[in-house]
This record gives sequence, C-alpha cells and structure tokens, in this order.
Amino acid sequence: MPGGTLAARYSAADFTPDANLRKKIWKLANWAQFDHSMDGKANHPAEKTRVAAIWTAKYIYFAFWCKYEDLNISQRKTQQKSDGNYGIEMSQRSS
Repeated sequence: MPGGTLAARYSAADFTPDANLRKKIWKLANWAQFDHSMDGKANHPAEKTRVAAIWTAKYIYFAFWCKYEDLNISQRKTQQKSDGNYGIEMSQRSS
C-alpha cells in the first residue's frame, strides 16, 4: 500500500555496510516490503522489494533486497529548487 511507514531500529554502535543481509543487525531490523506500482494502482508480486533501516547517533543505514543489482539515489528538484525528497532508481540484473 502506498504511503506506508518504515520504522528504523536504533543501534548504539556504527558498523561497516557490506551488503551482507545475514548479519545479526539486519535480522533484528524492522523490514517493510512492497510490490505495487508507484501510484499504488497495480501489484507486481514478481517485483517484490524489501527495505530496512538502522540508525545510530552518526548515521542512518538502509538495506534493500530486490531483484535489481544497481541502486542510484539522486535528489529530486522541483521548480529549480530542492524539495528535500530523494528518488531511488533500480536497474535489473543482467542474466
């Protein structure tokens, strides 16, 4: 459902991100998943994506699980000024 919430879990210690989602820190995280289009009008179960977040006093870490290999994050611009939102673009793995 569009407009859902992801609750980031707190960690007292920083850690080095390494894409290993089997680590204890990610097993303890709150995960959200979605499989709908951006407008929420269509479901795409084969495109299921999971995301989790961990925050510390210094950083916020995100983990994504999806069938895509590349993740590009860029700040969106609205009327030539930043609106504070970030867009995420994912690229499918080539077989």
